[in-house]
This record gives sequence, C-alpha cells and structure tokens, in this order.
Amino acid sequence: MKRLFRQSRYEFEDQTWGAFEGDRAVSQLKAHAWTLSGGTTCDVAAVTGVATLPEFRRVGLVRKMMGLLFRDMRARGQSVAALLAT
Repeated sequence: MKRLFRQSRYEFEDQTWGAFEGDRAVSQLKAHAWTLSGGTTCDVAAVTGVATLPEFRRVGLVRKMMGLLFRDMRARGQSVAALLAT
C-alpha cells in the first residue's frame, strides 16, 4: 500500500511531497514560493523535482500529490502554480 507524505513549514516556503511503499520513496515532487512579476505581482508555487521510479509510473501518484498541493494552495489563497524544468 502506498502512503503520501508532505513535509512543510507553517508558511509556504518549501514543500516536499512523496509517495512511499513501506519505507521506500517511489515518487516525489517539490514546490517552493516564487514571485512572478511583470506589471503585477503574483505569488506562485514553483513545482520542480518531479520524479517517479519506473515501476511506479502511470498509477496516478504525481496526479494525487499535485491534487493535494493544489488543495493546500487554495487554503492559503494561492491560485497559480508553475512547472519548472529540472
């Protein structure tokens, strides 16, 4: 059975989300605060470090973690996420 884990500080700075099978990490994503500007300012969750072990791909782990991240963002009033290439 897979379990999800989130490591976060009280305020949104850096977050690490992970999916585990037992004690083995099988998928992760990281998000950190980023400010987008250009005429207006917008607080963004910059998503990076997305990875899943090959044998655990295509089972919805990243989709589930992104859904939890979005729910957490909404609770903070944050409405924009950006995927950063790593």
